[in-house]
Amino acid sequence: MNEPLHMAAVTVSDLFCDKLTITIDYKSPADQQQIAENIKEFIDAKGHAKHYPGIQYKHRVFVYSGDYPSTLQVLAEYGPKMSGLNFFRFDFNPAQVDMEWIEWFLLTVLPGGVDDIVDKGRVTRIDLSVDLTGIHVDSLLAAYPGMQVSRVFCKSGRTETLYLWGTEGAKFVVLYDKVQQVKHQNAKWHVDKPLPPSPTTRIEIRLRPDAALVQLAEMENPFQKLIIAPLKLVPEHDELLWRLFVAVAQMRGAQDALLMIDDKNQRKKFRDGIKAGVPAWWHVEKLWKEWPIVLRKTFLLDSCSKPVSFQKSSKLFKKSVQ
Repeated sequence: MNEPLHMAAVTVSDLFCDKLTITIDYKSPADQQQIAENIKEFIDAKGHAKHYPGIQYKHRVFVYSGDYPSTLQVLAEYGPKMSGLNFFRFDFNPAQVDMEWIEWFLLTVLPGGVDDIVDKGRVTRIDLSVDLTGIHVDSLLAAYPGMQVSRVFCKSGRTETLYLWGTEGAKFVVLYDKVQQVKHQNAKWHVDKPLPPSPTTRIEIRLRPDAALVQLAEMENPFQKLIIAPLKLVPEHDELLWRLFVAVAQMRGAQDALLMIDDKNQRKKFRDGIKAGVPAWWHVEKLWKEWPIVLRKTFLLDSCSKPVSFQKSSKLFKKSVQ
């Protein structure tokens, strides 16, 4: 039997980053050669790598923290095949990898160490995330001004993933069932990662800013405009119709779904079911106060050899993601 659509107790995790991609343009042949040699030396001494041909780069290396199959720590690419790409690109998941290992890798591989991220790095993707524990994605309506539902993945009559997307393509909002995601990963990679003990919805805002670190530090809260509405329960005899209504609302929007109901009494009942407003547990201002902490941890700013000073430069960043 399915659990009720709306769960009473919802807790919100701290803000975290679970995807980061940075490129650095090393124009000096000496720096380029040093990076290639450093990566090889690092792998020979401290890790294991699997090499695959890349589409955009000549060298594409998945670096593990030990003999394969161990935990993947970072994907490093260097030597672009086409013009317009920076020489070195790397990405990792700060929420899952060993950040001390990442720091070690960057200090070893980059000619200028972690300082190169601050001085020369361009952030081409960053996913900012939060987990809602105690509520399933099926129990939520989500909206973002200027965006529409672009994709929905469902299984066994329940929504697993919702994608909201704007025409500019530099910002995506994704909501998905974390329990099902862990199950998929366990089956795919033959691992036994513990499942969340209760229904959990992950919200990710995926940004592709092509911005310097200083611009990220000054950006506006991307969660500010995200509308999250938990759906109320309806009488048991309306459950099937309500679930069908929710499915349409998640695809076409709540107002359009309501207008499809001819019975005024039924329409009022369902309108009341989505009039929850901003839930008491959803505090985007409080959530964004954690951004400076996430920033320092994610970009290893405490490892820089010089103080990092951020200036007000958010206008350029806003143009890149809005």
